[in-house]
Amino acid sequence: MEPNEPLPTSGSLELTIEETGPRPDTDGYDVSITLATQVGPVVRTLPQGGGSLLFSDLPLGTHVLRIAGLAPQCSVTGNHPRAFTIEAGATAHVALGIFCPGPGAILVSTVTRGRDVPTAEYKVSITGDFAMELPIGTTDSLVVGEEDLPAGAVRFVNLMGVPDNCWVDRPPQPVRNLRGATVRVEYAIACIPRASQIAYEFVGGIYLTGGANQANLSTGAAAPFRGPSLSPDRSRVVFSTPGDFFDTLPSLVLVGADGTRRSWIPSDGPLVMVGSQAWSPDGARIVFWKQSAETSDIYVVNADGSGEARLTFAGWNTHPAWSPDGASIAFCRVTGDPLENSADLYRMSATDGSGLIKVADFGCDPAWSPDGSKIAFTYGHPLELTPDVAVISANGSGFTRLHPVPTSPALPSRSPSWSPDGSLIAYTGGRAANRIWIVEFDGGSFGAAFPFRFGSAPSWR
Repeated sequence: MEPNEPLPTSGSLELTIEETGPRPDTDGYDVSITLATQVGPVVRTLPQGGGSLLFSDLPLGTHVLRIAGLAPQCSVTGNHPRAFTIEAGATAHVALGIFCPGPGAILVSTVTRGRDVPTAEYKVSITGDFAMELPIGTTDSLVVGEEDLPAGAVRFVNLMGVPDNCWVDRPPQPVRNLRGATVRVEYAIACIPRASQIAYEFVGGIYLTGGANQANLSTGAAAPFRGPSLSPDRSRVVFSTPGDFFDTLPSLVLVGADGTRRSWIPSDGPLVMVGSQAWSPDGARIVFWKQSAETSDIYVVNADGSGEARLTFAGWNTHPAWSPDGASIAFCRVTGDPLENSADLYRMSATDGSGLIKVADFGCDPAWSPDGSKIAFTYGHPLELTPDVAVISANGSGFTRLHPVPTSPALPSRSPSWSPDGSLIAYTGGRAANRIWIVEFDGGSFGAAFPFRFGSAPSWR
């Protein structure tokens, strides 16, 4: 530069854009530079595929570069908008990438587990400005491309055609503009044997379900309620309530499965707790535990509330369960101070409480298998952080745990109940608090667990 030559008052920008991806922007895009010293932007168009642009005579200073007019599936990679500085007589270099992925899609998957699973296909319903239905298998996957989807900013995906003995807990799922992404919608369907029912506790109420539908059996009565037990013929459910200690005493509550009949079996007064009851195999009597002052014992009463008889007179005794042959009652007992000692699993004669046999250490919440050969229970070793579900033979042999690693799962597993055919066990907890899970049991080992309804304390018939 000659000594008297004036200093440059502008500079240049060389912009390089590389476009990648299988679904390019077919009409190109606009490059807009907002200059610090001018009101309006400088706009240039770059065709499909990218390339280079040279902007000359740009004023000195820091400016902002934007890419506009991109196709919906495309996006600028890296920092964007991008600031750059023009220096006197120099050329600034900026490189940007534009990624245009392939068509977006919705990936729908189904996994169906349990018993009496459907043989027919489900239907996937996708609604937008118009609706479409597509078949999908009971354990299957389905990919619906973006170009085949209903128009609209939001589409809803729903699974239809699930039979009444099955349960899927996922409501219609909103799916927004895919922009080249694949959105996964997964359905876990749990099926229980047809004609079987599960009574369970949820948010202080007692419910009865056969899969898809549920009935609230505690509507209109004082809550909360605990420990439902479904009668052998599935016609009645008995559960307990602590009462309010004023107008309503702690009691057992007997309700017809249709919710139309209710009778109260009174306890001994406001200082008594009752709970965790079970039916005799013939449905004529109910076994329950009753706490009074510093003792808790097992009692038997007729289903109409008459003929109450006490079976235990020592220790702290709770959570009774009647054997399928009617001869025995399993229960948990704490000897000594219940706040300092763990419960152990016992069984005794259902007639008079005689013939006491210890079945397992550290056990409670017993549930007899339908054939009476095994007892599922909550195993709570005092050195472990969380209780677990276990199965043991009625004679005390063949101990098997659901989760053999003491530190897994992170949440307790408790309150087991057998399916009518003895091949499945429902329980509470595991990988989700206040959730009923179902696990396979082949007689000697546990299989895979899968989620069922939200709730606790299942009673399966």
